[in-house]
Amino acid sequence: MTVRVYGETAVAIGVHDQRAAYRGRPNDGKFRATHIAVRDDGEWRLAGIHLSPIGVPAAPPQRPATDH
Repeated sequence: MTVRVYGETAVAIGVHDQRAAYRGRPNDGKFRATHIAVRDDGEWRLAGIHLSPIGVPAAPPQRPATDH
């Protein structure tokens, strides 16, 4: 992770490596993560998060051929 501080704002850039499932189906992925924080009254507060997928998503499963 790389963190840069610009006065009262900090930007952290790194990789979010996710292992998860949704309704029993794997939902793993790697994402470029950008977190933005601002200092408010001496406390750091999260102002924003952005995630972008890294790499090419897997192709959807092929449907079986049907006879016409």
